[in-house]
Amino acid sequence: MNYFSTLYVDEKSNKMLHKKKLLPFGKKKLYKLPLQCIYFPEEGERMEFTLLKNLDHPYFHHHKVLVTGFASDEKNAIAILRNLVEQTYSEDKNLGYRSYLQKNNTLVNKISEVTSFVLVEPVEEEDE
Repeated sequence: MNYFSTLYVDEKSNKMLHKKKLLPFGKKKLYKLPLQCIYFPEEGERMEFTLLKNLDHPYFHHHKVLVTGFASDEKNAIAILRNLVEQTYSEDKNLGYRSYLQKNNTLVNKISEVTSFVLVEPVEEEDE
């Protein structure tokens, strides 16, 4: 896995990443966290998310993903994706997500090299 230097997280995943002192941890301990991982596949422009433990499958050892952030559940992962879409659209009407994020971040190989976290609050849906 590769990471953006700035990761997007929700409140619970942010606490979990810092409380577990994840930054010096190895990859095996990372996969044990019960988080949704938001990432770009090796090829493609669209972000996806899945349980972090799923990224320990052999397919992902040969096809490196680019991690954009972490969320505690699907609802918060969708909120983070929505936030990233809105940010991207404000500057790039063609929605070039990967290029927009790469322009504003550096890429790192280890989670310990991540420099900052952006906290994204989930949006409450209004009932009609």
